[in-house]
Amino acid sequence: MATGISYPNLDHNDRHFFDHVLGNDVERLAFIRFFEHVEGKRPRTGTGRIKLWSRKTREKWIRRAQASQPLPYIHRPTQTVRPPEVLTLVAPIPAGTVSIAPIDMPRQDPTLVPPIVDATRSKEPVNIPPPIPLNLVTPALGTVGTLPIVRTSSSSNKRQRDLDPINPLVDDEQPAINKKRKVHDPSNLQHLAKTHLTDTGGERCPQFVLYNDVQDKYETGVFKALPPCKEQRQFIQKTLGGQWRFCKTLRQSSTRLPNGESRAGFPEISMFLFAKINDAGIIEERAVIKCRDVSIKNFSHHSAELEAKAATALQASNCRHIQRLIQSPAGLVQTLNFSLEGVNDPTSWKLHYQAFKYPPYGDLHTLIKNHQEADQRIPEHFCWFLFGSLVEALITCQTGYCNAIGTLHDGSHKPNWRSILHLQIHPANISFSEPNSQYYKFYQQPILGNFDKALCLDPDPVKRQAQFDSVRFKTIIDWQAPETCSRHSGSEDYAPSNWDLDHATDIFSLGSLIRYMMLSTTKPDPLPPIMKYEGFNFASEAKLRPEEGEWEFPRDGYPDSYSTVLIDTVQHCLAFRSKLDPQQPHKKYRPTLLELRNVINQQLVQLDAEQPGDIAKMQANPAHSQRVIFSKEDAQFAIGAKMPPVPQVDMAELIDVEATQDDKEYARKTWSAFLANAGKKRSMVSITATLAALSHVQERTREKYSNKIASKQQRLVVFLNALQFATNTMRKSINPTGKFEQLRQHVRSDFFSPRFKRRVLNSFSKVSHDIRQETLKELEAIKKDRKHTEDELMRNKAVLEAAHGANDEAKTREVASHLQVLQGQQGVKTSEIMVKQEKISSLELLRHATELGEALLILGSQLWPGEDVTEEHGNAMPSRSIIHRSVWEYFWARPDGVFF
Repeated sequence: MATGISYPNLDHNDRHFFDHVLGNDVERLAFIRFFEHVEGKRPRTGTGRIKLWSRKTREKWIRRAQASQPLPYIHRPTQTVRPPEVLTLVAPIPAGTVSIAPIDMPRQDPTLVPPIVDATRSKEPVNIPPPIPLNLVTPALGTVGTLPIVRTSSSSNKRQRDLDPINPLVDDEQPAINKKRKVHDPSNLQHLAKTHLTDTGGERCPQFVLYNDVQDKYETGVFKALPPCKEQRQFIQKTLGGQWRFCKTLRQSSTRLPNGESRAGFPEISMFLFAKINDAGIIEERAVIKCRDVSIKNFSHHSAELEAKAATALQASNCRHIQRLIQSPAGLVQTLNFSLEGVNDPTSWKLHYQAFKYPPYGDLHTLIKNHQEADQRIPEHFCWFLFGSLVEALITCQTGYCNAIGTLHDGSHKPNWRSILHLQIHPANISFSEPNSQYYKFYQQPILGNFDKALCLDPDPVKRQAQFDSVRFKTIIDWQAPETCSRHSGSEDYAPSNWDLDHATDIFSLGSLIRYMMLSTTKPDPLPPIMKYEGFNFASEAKLRPEEGEWEFPRDGYPDSYSTVLIDTVQHCLAFRSKLDPQQPHKKYRPTLLELRNVINQQLVQLDAEQPGDIAKMQANPAHSQRVIFSKEDAQFAIGAKMPPVPQVDMAELIDVEATQDDKEYARKTWSAFLANAGKKRSMVSITATLAALSHVQERTREKYSNKIASKQQRLVVFLNALQFATNTMRKSINPTGKFEQLRQHVRSDFFSPRFKRRVLNSFSKVSHDIRQETLKELEAIKKDRKHTEDELMRNKAVLEAAHGANDEAKTREVASHLQVLQGQQGVKTSEIMVKQEKISSLELLRHATELGEALLILGSQLWPGEDVTEEHGNAMPSRSIIHRSVWEYFWARPDGVFF
């Protein structure tokens, strides 16, 4: 048997690369053998080893490793992953600012546990003693933490300066920025930077294209949705504390309004997945961030208040079937100050946030879709299990008690508890979390979420009636009980519109949901027309005479695989009347939650007795027809996974591949000349002058290009979009609180291709030069006018003195009056000169910045070989001036709302 071997790492960087980046044990063996072979110029750091391995031809060493049979066992120790922490958030203070309480970041546990090895190899691994931690205090996003790093050598002081706040990488081989270099040598291009990863990613708000491809606000699964903008990400990170990163958009309301128009600013509702990572980039915790635009006082604003109130009340119940908050109970509001062209927008934009525990196994909508695609009915046992889980959640909402079996009766309430109605029971609002070890551990746990229509019932009858009226017809159409059916919202003689809302309202929706599960694989799908018919038929049902029976969904419409008891229970929940009508006692009405729980528990006990152990075996067999098909967890964002840098930028997509050799040579010279003066003092120009110069250049460019290609309409549209995007991006960088353009429709991606970016910057460079020359001439003319005014002032002062000496009062008054006019003219000319001079400075900076931007678009990372440079960190260009910063951001910019 092959002998196990271990890799003697230099530090945590090559340790992580060896354990998690190399794909298999063949590559790991090749890696070990390669560095056993390397003798001269051996790297002194882990990062140096990684770079050397990446530069060299690896195929030879991998072939040698493959030929090593049997393959030796590779021991890979890994650190223990800490359990998720309870997050404590601090509510914001006015004007959108956030007060973040200092949070002590926990020390990493140095204890090593047996590693995960290849499935094809099983041998007891050996633990490597942990390194001695060295405490280094560094600030991170509003917190101060103590981070353990490895004590390596006497040069640790130098290495500490190069530590990355996200993933501490140390590179002794990084070129020193203070060394002398040949400025005009194109092969010796460097940049003034440290190695960093991006902090947040995302486009600055407002997003240039507000567009998504979502059919309706309840659509789930794979769709084209907008991620949060940069300011949203920063706000969430600072609020949660620690290192949180955006992962993906889970759900989002459509940007297309029901009337066919488009929203402006932000989508109404977005649900984002964020992950908390440690210093090695490993995911430790996850949160669902629900963001709602509450800029205008409307029902969306009211929904945010309803959800915050209900979620806060339910937090103390600790019910395992209700989605739990992981932030401050009142939620958080972010204020953003900007305006949009051509939109009657609010004076400030307000976004309301709630953070919840993340259920990683999808929702019921997706589970049903999985069964439809497999043409496999959802097992009855699981229908009862989910039925019971949701009834338990609703009992908690009603009483405030969780798992109080046998101690509750109709009317039971926790002291001072206000019953909560959910009113939004729908497949997309039922998600699945990890199995509960005590209850059917082969099923993922159902979680009831989305309480944005929920009512915490007021004890005062008048106020309670006002609560009913505020949400009665605003729940999901075709999933509504008769008393909330929006198809009859305008009818004056619709009797159910006067009924009180209570837990029977949720029971009707629950019955609809279980029926939907039972019929989900029936073809053709009978439910859409049936649910629509039921909604319209409620008005007729309300007018039936006492001796007439209500309409029921046909029992023969249910599949034969489901028991009569389940069908009867569902039909009972779907009764037209919410409670007993004393005048018509023979009419059917819906059961109570406690009655439902008794029936469900009895059926589960009976099914468990009939099939002892069989259900667990079915669920363990992926090919079994009675298996519940849960969605798999997204392994990319699982606890313990390595979080990739955000965003992942492919430099090849940012540079113009059509650039000629002459273009590249000119770009190198431009960049070299910039580096030669990189230590120059930052150029200071006012924001007003900068924006005025940019607007002038944009308008001249638009006019010039429109006249040039007026006959080529499609090409003109793309260029104008490119021009608008460039100007928007640069304005947002220069003044985030200004007025911006926002496209609100599907747009092709051509306009931000490197080719069109180069075209825009090239036009900006030429036009800014032309306008600068014109402005210089205007400046000279104004200076001449001012000189003429000053000469006239001197002459009139002499006349004034002569008139004063001659006691000529009339002449004195006349000349004094004229002097005041001349002094005013002099002041105006002086102001005009200052404005022109600042405009000239802004235009020169714009020309210089756009030339550097062209160089970036031609050569990209060739300007900083071997180093990790990103938009947010690590280059001298954005520190040159606010205009240079704006062009730097434009180089990296890609609008979020454009999909390929």
